Amino acid sequence: MRNKNGIVALLIALVVICAYFLIRTWKANDIRKDAVAFATGKDGKVDAVKKQRYLDSLFKKEVFFDGSTYEDLSKQELGLGLDLQGGMHVIMEVSPVEIVRVLAGGSRDTKVTTAIANAQAKIKGTNANFVDTFADEYKKLSGGAKLATVFANSSNRGIISLNSSDSEVTNYIKKEVDGAFERSFRVIQNRVDKFGVANPNLQRLPGTNRIQVELPGVDNPDRVRNLLSSAAKLEFCEVYNPTEISPVLNGLVAAVQKMDEAQKANTVANKIDAKADTTKGAGLAAQLSSTKKDSSKIDTTRLANSLLNLFKIDPQIGDIYVEAKDSSRVNNILKSAEIRAIMPSDLTFLYTRKPIKGSETTFRLVPVKDYGNAPIEGDVVTNASANPDQMKGGWEVSMRMNGEGTRKWAEMTKNNVNERVAVVLDGLVNSDPRVNEPITGGNTSISGDFTVDEAQDLENVLKAGKLPAPTSIIEESVVGASLGEKAVSAGIWSSIIGLIIVFVFVLIYYNKAGFIADLALLVNAFLLLGVMASIGATLTLPGIAGMVLSIGMAVDANVLIFERVKEELAIGKSFPVAIAEGFKNAMSSIIDSNVATLITAGVLFFFGTGLIKGFATSLGIGIFTSLFAAIFVTRLIFEYLIKKNQTVTFSTKFTDKLFKDSKFDFVSRRRTYYLISGTIIVLGIASIFWKGFGLGVDFQGGRTYQVRFEKSISTDGIRDALKGTFEDKQYEVKTYGNFGDNQVLITTSYKYDETNPAVEEQIKSNIINNLSKAGNNKAEIVQTSKVGPTIANDTIKSALYAVVIAIILVFAYIVFRFRRVAFGYGAVVALSHDVLIILGIFSPFSLDVDQAFVGAVLTIMGYSMNDTVVVFDRVREYLTNNKGNREPIASVINNALNSTLSRTAVTGFSTLLVLLVLLIFGGETIRGFVFAMFVGVIVGTYSSLFVATPIVVDAMQRELDAEDKKLAAQPVVAETKKKK
Repeated sequence: MRNKNGIVALLIALVVICAYFLIRTWKANDIRKDAVAFATGKDGKVDAVKKQRYLDSLFKKEVFFDGSTYEDLSKQELGLGLDLQGGMHVIMEVSPVEIVRVLAGGSRDTKVTTAIANAQAKIKGTNANFVDTFADEYKKLSGGAKLATVFANSSNRGIISLNSSDSEVTNYIKKEVDGAFERSFRVIQNRVDKFGVANPNLQRLPGTNRIQVELPGVDNPDRVRNLLSSAAKLEFCEVYNPTEISPVLNGLVAAVQKMDEAQKANTVANKIDAKADTTKGAGLAAQLSSTKKDSSKIDTTRLANSLLNLFKIDPQIGDIYVEAKDSSRVNNILKSAEIRAIMPSDLTFLYTRKPIKGSETTFRLVPVKDYGNAPIEGDVVTNASANPDQMKGGWEVSMRMNGEGTRKWAEMTKNNVNERVAVVLDGLVNSDPRVNEPITGGNTSISGDFTVDEAQDLENVLKAGKLPAPTSIIEESVVGASLGEKAVSAGIWSSIIGLIIVFVFVLIYYNKAGFIADLALLVNAFLLLGVMASIGATLTLPGIAGMVLSIGMAVDANVLIFERVKEELAIGKSFPVAIAEGFKNAMSSIIDSNVATLITAGVLFFFGTGLIKGFATSLGIGIFTSLFAAIFVTRLIFEYLIKKNQTVTFSTKFTDKLFKDSKFDFVSRRRTYYLISGTIIVLGIASIFWKGFGLGVDFQGGRTYQVRFEKSISTDGIRDALKGTFEDKQYEVKTYGNFGDNQVLITTSYKYDETNPAVEEQIKSNIINNLSKAGNNKAEIVQTSKVGPTIANDTIKSALYAVVIAIILVFAYIVFRFRRVAFGYGAVVALSHDVLIILGIFSPFSLDVDQAFVGAVLTIMGYSMNDTVVVFDRVREYLTNNKGNREPIASVINNALNSTLSRTAVTGFSTLLVLLVLLIFGGETIRGFVFAMFVGVIVGTYSSLFVATPIVVDAMQRELDAEDKKLAAQPVVAETKKKK
């Protein structure tokens, strides 16, 4: 063995480095355990605030022997993903619509506003570019007018002009949109960094204006939604005083009374002729008449007829009080042409962020001046901090302004002594205190009866800055902590049991050599965990499955080596020579088969998201660590034994003659196998057309809710209880989980394109309320997920691209390595065969086809190619050795297949053992994934032996026949030339 000392040094270095990072991970987890113990009360409940304070106290403190702080440890550790500890996954989309409006200078040209609206409608549910679509729509509406007439102004002089072409203008707009996206990403990144979550994952989704955020361990989804999607547009606005606003309020009352008169007249007209359409021209009153009935008498402060009963005016301060349930109707009144006509152009009524004291449903409408064009905005804030409010109790946020802000704030407060100033954040009034004296120091505070979390989040968003463009959440998934604990247990037990079974099987099959293989597998597992910890990878349940599967497949490298060593020993070579020759002869198969699997892992990583990317990461790293362990660690152990003059047995009495001198005829019956495969594929396609697939929300969009009950339930009872919950939208209820029948998965497309967080909360509330009708059986929503229509369409495209690209890459690699197109044909046919059979077998089962399923199909393709390449490698070797002997191709390939039969059986069986354990103990999260893998390993092994190689036989036979014809024709040509 060459460079033995160097390899030993490398192994020691890798072990030390991996141990270092794994100990860091252990220390970080130990600190979190201490925080939980510190925050756990006598009742057993954990105080989340107390826990966070404990962690914050150590955030910048040295806690490790090398001087690392808790912050350092948490940034580089093997963290747990959402499915293992609970948390939230979000995909946000940065809207280009508002950017286009701003670049157009807030144009009120109806052609511009209509083009924007049309473009929004056209791209909904598609991946079309908004800017291009807007440009096309504007061109249609304007009769071909140039975009430069709308967008060229003094602010972009030198970039575009009135003479610029439409393509130049659209390129300019796209550049501005891209710039806004980059700034939005940095703002959100700053907010996430300040949120205090261990192992957050934030990344741009390639080719889109979307940002993926994963926050493991968070237990307050509403807080996360507000933190991420808040624009953080802070404005300091003057407030109308009672004297100024009084004429407006009087006019408001008079105008609304006229609306009521029109409404009553409309009602009478309807009674006279129910068929007459009298709503036309009746204004807002007619629109509201169907939703509010007649009420009681009128008094001086509360005018109690049907419309004025919606709000109460406080003449002392000039505010309007509105019940939450009436807010949308009041908004319609205030936006109506009748009311806007009597309101000053700088007046806007804004709601307070919180209800008034003593009520949970009554909010104030504050009359502010110059909203949207306020004299002072949040960009003057240089620092912010959350502090206890000593005057009112609760919490407040103190701010410090820059020089310009200090000057403007002093002037504003000087001009408004004894008047109110509203502090407005994202269109809601946080506070509107009365100014007692000018504030000249540049320091001020926002008070609004905040909780500690609200104050800290406000501090974070003010520090991070405002978002340059509106963002919306188009996909989210929330995993409860209790579900995460069960997933951890399932993952750990399935891993341990799977590894033990593989170790025992290898020992039984290979005797003492199996013990060496097991040692190499343990080193592989240690290195795999260490490398993942060193890069700060996040461990998910599919990631654990990928680790266990990679270890199961790592057996293959040892099997290839051991089978080659057995062959060398069988022909009488000494133990040292057999070891050297065995490693040498197995190397080509090991490298080629692992590269094929690595291609699949790369495609999974590039096209996958979330959990599938975690699987790809652990599988990819596992390929490298398994290669290192099998090629170098195993060899080092053998070299040590050789040095001690010791030998090792490679079989037991039971396995010694297993598959030895096998003479199976795989090739002659190939047409029968083609017929069998073709029949299964046709039946599968028929099943797909007849029954179809249960598409997961990844592919069709929608909402899913995993609900757990205290007792057993029936899905029929749940369906009945949920009637009316989702209006007229279809919904599906099915049992969910490995054991028992106390969990269901509810799937619906109801309002799945809504991005308002309040909609999600209302749906969850309706589900729980209606499920309470199903009997005395408490229900809890433990996991939620929402996928918008755009994401669903993109997921389908991504899945198709992934499968096609994987096939192309594998074909290219096979042709490159084996120098014959015939091998490429065999590989592609085998891959297509495997995918079609898996789809056909999957169709009759009630398992959703989602991203996890696509990941399983791609992994099956990788495994199948691993198997096929090993067989191809031996075929190539046999063809090379028999070159010139003119032995029939079928005979040569039959011999090659029989020589690899032992390896095929051992690798396939050990992998199936691991998958069987994962299927039983791995948890519902990966059940569909593992089921597809289990069937795929069987199908992939079958295709390697009975499809891929026979295809090579037919293709090579055609090549030989063509060569024979060519050779036979050459003498005739020569003779013809001679006669001439």
